[in-house]
Amino acid sequence: MNRLRRSFVLAGFALPALVCAADVPALPQPDDIDALLARAQRERKALMAVFTRHDCPFCIALKREELQWLARDAEARHLILAEIDVGVERPLRVSGAPINRLQFARRFGGQFTPTIVFLGPGYVETAPRLVGYGNPFYSAYLEDRIEQAVKATGRAAAKR
Repeated sequence: MNRLRRSFVLAGFALPALVCAADVPALPQPDDIDALLARAQRERKALMAVFTRHDCPFCIALKREELQWLARDAEARHLILAEIDVGVERPLRVSGAPINRLQFARRFGGQFTPTIVFLGPGYVETAPRLVGYGNPFYSAYLEDRIEQAVKATGRAAAKR
């Protein structure tokens, strides 16, 4: 009887974690950043690169609480979102050559996840990066960075 009760208690703790991981929204995960950057420039949109890890609880919270809504409105907000999971072994195409995702992330301090970077032509940052998640003013900081990045494209930023 004691073992059965313990099994139910342990299952009760494990179940929310499984459910939470299952409802994480999917963001676009490109393999060719060169093509994405060219598209952003052609369409005069800001490229927002989100460096994550699939097992990072702060990344999961950021995607669930902020980015799923942003992804839905990205077109109207003049944004292109790209999630780059630094734990994935598949290489990215950057500056015409394949590169490890973690190496690319390190260029922008993205080895600490989550990190959001706004990129323009030549992989120049168009707004200050956001490192981490959990600040009560995070939404305001993110909105400010989006506005700066979109203005760098020559467009007026659309508000949420």
